[in-house]
Amino acid sequence: SGTSTLTCSTGKTFKGQWIIPNSLGYIAKGQFVDSKGDIIHFIFGENIGQFRGLVDSPHQIQKIPKQHFTFPQETYQVKTGTGFFITSDGYLITNHHVINGASKVYIKKNEKKYVAQIVDIDKENDLAILKINILSKPIPLFSGDEIQKGTKITSFGYPLIGLQGNELKTTFGFINSISGYNDDKKYYQIDTPIQPGNSGGPIINYYGEAVGVVTSTLNQQNTLMTQGTFTQNVNYAVKINRLLPLLIKNNIRVISQSNSRRLNEVQLVNNYEKSVVIIIAH
Repeated sequence: SGTSTLTCSTGKTFKGQWIIPNSLGYIAKGQFVDSKGDIIHFIFGENIGQFRGLVDSPHQIQKIPKQHFTFPQETYQVKTGTGFFITSDGYLITNHHVINGASKVYIKKNEKKYVAQIVDIDKENDLAILKINILSKPIPLFSGDEIQKGTKITSFGYPLIGLQGNELKTTFGFINSISGYNDDKKYYQIDTPIQPGNSGGPIINYYGEAVGVVTSTLNQQNTLMTQGTFTQNVNYAVKINRLLPLLIKNNIRVISQSNSRRLNEVQLVNNYEKSVVIIIAH
């Protein structure tokens, strides 16, 4: 195993890691990434003897047939994420990337599965509005312009349900920055721990208002490749005010008043755990 730098004929440079797994049926596998985060995955085939013959005979490299490379087929897989209700009649929010490419979207609530209607999407802000025909408990939306840095928050979601189970998970932390990756003003940087499956879940302040929608985390492996260091708990949430144009466009009225008193962690969970659901996209 080792690390290497690849330079393409176009001048683009990739840095990455490779490994030769002796027990597997291919010679080497690895991952390389460039300064923009673009990734190359590779798998080299053939047996060791033929591979060494190619290495020892550089003039033969141009003759390597296409079947020496394995290209994964693009097939849609079932994805899961999180959503939360914003009205009492079944309108809810999630991330666009959770449902993107799906032919059917389901909401799982109280062990029941409902077919969801995709009402509208906003690709730029990674938001989507869904609808199911049930009575629901909405989370009030923060109506101010900006949450202050240092505000305590909690996130609700269903991470890695195949591993961690279907019980709602809550984590607690702070707003670390009022801008995201490369100072993008659409996002907050947050340090509430999140995992795959948290996407689309709410981040809520201690007055019980949704202030953002969990969207992404900074990829530690890519950061190690490009910057030479690991990141710790660098996550992002779309600001809730980015949802306003979709609400106006679809004439959706939401609750936006906060509680008059500050809630503690247990009260937050008890108040809003029934407002958050699993999204299943086929």
